[in-house]
Amino acid sequence: MATHAFSIRRTVEADWRHIRDLRVEMIRDTPTAYAETLEEALGHDEVEWRMRGNRGAGEHGIVIVGIADSGLWIGTMAGFVPDPDTGPLLVGVYVAPEFRGSQMGLTDALLATVEE
Repeated sequence: MATHAFSIRRTVEADWRHIRDLRVEMIRDTPTAYAETLEEALGHDEVEWRMRGNRGAGEHGIVIVGIADSGLWIGTMAGFVPDPDTGPLLVGVYVAPEFRGSQMGLTDALLATVEE
């Protein structure tokens, strides 16, 4: 079994280019899984992507990213609580194809971080 080293952290505004690139990758991989089309994502300006980066520090939510030791962004997951009645929601889940599967451990690590 191959071991893949990665780190997990919250996103920040300065990550906007990586966030944009990963979002485009996500939509290309699974076009019907997300709340926007590729055309819509490509049409966003820098202000939008910076705002999305700031979601990593949200009061009622979190956006995290998995980054391979090489610096490649390989996954993301977000969670938020829209209101007490709805409870927590898991959204924006993506793991790059080559890092999928329980043997890689990335999905489990992302989920554990969101749950914390």
